[in-house]
Amino acid sequence: MDAVRPNMISIKELAGKTFWIPVYQRGFRWKRQQIRELVMDLYDFADGGTGTIYCLQNITVRKIGDNTYEVIDGQQRLTAIWILSMMHMFDKARRYKAKVPVYSLVYEEKDGLTDYVKNITDQVTHGADEKKETDILKISAPSDIDSRMIHDVFTYLMESAEFEKDTMQDVNPFSCLEKIFGGDYQDNKKQICVVWNEIDAPGDQEEDKTSAVIGKFSSINANKIPLTESELIKAYFINRLPKEKVAEFTLQWEEMEKGLNNDDLWWFLASDSDLETRIDFLFRIHLAGSAGSPEQHGLSNRMNEELCADPYGVWMKIVQIYNTLLDWYHDYYFYHMIGVIAAVDEAETSKLIRTLYDSYSKSTKKEFRRTLKEWIRKEACYKIPFHKTDKNSDWVISAAENICLEGADNDEISYVKNKAVIKPILLLFNVALLLNAYSKNPENAEERFSFKLYKGKSTFRDDNPIEIEHINPHHLEGKREDKTDYTAGDRKNWALKTLDIITDPDKHETLKERIDAADWNHPDKLGKLIDEIEAAANVNALNNLTLLDKNLNGRYKDYFFDVKRKHILAARFGHPVPGKNGEFYEKSVIFPGTMWVFLRQYITDGGASNTDERWNDADRTAYIRQMRESIYELLKD
Repeated sequence: MDAVRPNMISIKELAGKTFWIPVYQRGFRWKRQQIRELVMDLYDFADGGTGTIYCLQNITVRKIGDNTYEVIDGQQRLTAIWILSMMHMFDKARRYKAKVPVYSLVYEEKDGLTDYVKNITDQVTHGADEKKETDILKISAPSDIDSRMIHDVFTYLMESAEFEKDTMQDVNPFSCLEKIFGGDYQDNKKQICVVWNEIDAPGDQEEDKTSAVIGKFSSINANKIPLTESELIKAYFINRLPKEKVAEFTLQWEEMEKGLNNDDLWWFLASDSDLETRIDFLFRIHLAGSAGSPEQHGLSNRMNEELCADPYGVWMKIVQIYNTLLDWYHDYYFYHMIGVIAAVDEAETSKLIRTLYDSYSKSTKKEFRRTLKEWIRKEACYKIPFHKTDKNSDWVISAAENICLEGADNDEISYVKNKAVIKPILLLFNVALLLNAYSKNPENAEERFSFKLYKGKSTFRDDNPIEIEHINPHHLEGKREDKTDYTAGDRKNWALKTLDIITDPDKHETLKERIDAADWNHPDKLGKLIDEIEAAANVNALNNLTLLDKNLNGRYKDYFFDVKRKHILAARFGHPVPGKNGEFYEKSVIFPGTMWVFLRQYITDGGASNTDERWNDADRTAYIRQMRESIYELLKD
């Protein structure tokens, strides 16, 4: 049995020690809320709270060298206290005060993280020695998840201090840290302590000691917050792989985590899900090709079962899945076609990708391209009411007219009647524009469709989904730009401008009389008239709809074409665009199909229509014609 020597020691006594954190340990996962709670608890204790000791609970270690310890349990607390000590020393450097003693953190098989932590320690310590200021946030963090979590905590603490946000209950973090690391604490009247558990691992061989330590780690964590699925899977691999393969495995694992943190790669395939970490996606894809459900039996348990016979062979399959996803991402055609399928198909994403992966593995690239076309025609976009050559046959495209988008020129495919099919149609159209241009000239590969933006993960903020935008506005909703209610004059002006779009002279005259006679102070009583105006102008038809992000759509949806056009073109070409709450976004990504709408590029025969400041019948007809021809060109046999 392990020999345990518990002892309560002050965190000051940790100074000068080196803590070696093995690869099987969970990475640093504390978020802003957890660091905030720790800071406030310590502040309350140091600022007159009851008692003279605040215990941070257990640190369990095994001594492996001179003043060097392997951490079995407690690395989250050790990393958190190191972060706070760096912040305090940073503040002391600014104020020319003495530095506080620190300890070192070394991470097995994570050289980038180790160097990042050491770089911060060295620069902050040097700043305190030289009485110079060091900007922690300017120290480059590697792209691995642990470094990003640490950098995010530093960012939170710095922002809370710099901008005096209320996240610390109006208490500046630096003043908190001064209480924690200075004052009475330094005079030993109050102590922040840990329970120091030092164990002796049995066994003569290092391998036996390592197994004993992993067992102790699992035992200690059994009743705590559970490890993530990926952390458990990683530990299973390390425990089962041949020793000479572990270094290769850990390097490949880090590379895959880093690659999947590329948002453009991730959102090209994934949707919002319950995955704890992105690398779980690879294991789900792998397991989708075998019997049993990860949801029923647990992802880590299913993977552990898979490892029994050939752990290295299983790992090579995971690597091959990842490399295939990379191949798809870097191939312009596969990126767009698979991106459409993943965005539109209603199947579970991991099972969908597994099916495509199996097809890709058994096919030539030419055969797989044909498979993707058929998939979009029969599966991904099955809801779109395209014509078929025969109602009882497979959907075979022989001419553009066979995908004429029934009802696109009127209200049959409309925002009101079948909104769910509008986004897939417009998505496919935008992708078709890009792929068709690429097929004619591969140098056009520079512009890619942003599935990240399409799925609402904006460059500027996460909550910015793509919405269906009315090119000519439908009835006024919400409030004006200055947040006041729309006036009777605003509503009547909308009705009259919409009337200008209506080309039927009889409808135009009849509606004009009713608009002039209506009491626009009570729009709630004008529902029937408003519906008739919208129906006559076909404002909800597909030929009056496009894709736009929520920020721009919310800002300009009630504007008429001429004004909307000015603002959207400004956003596309980099001019500052105000958001709803007064914030400014330097640039918006406008999809090509939308951009062509507001550049009036669909009309190719010239004429007065190109100078018209309305989105008129000629525009709408040309828009649908281009949509039909582009989709045909993309999906034709």
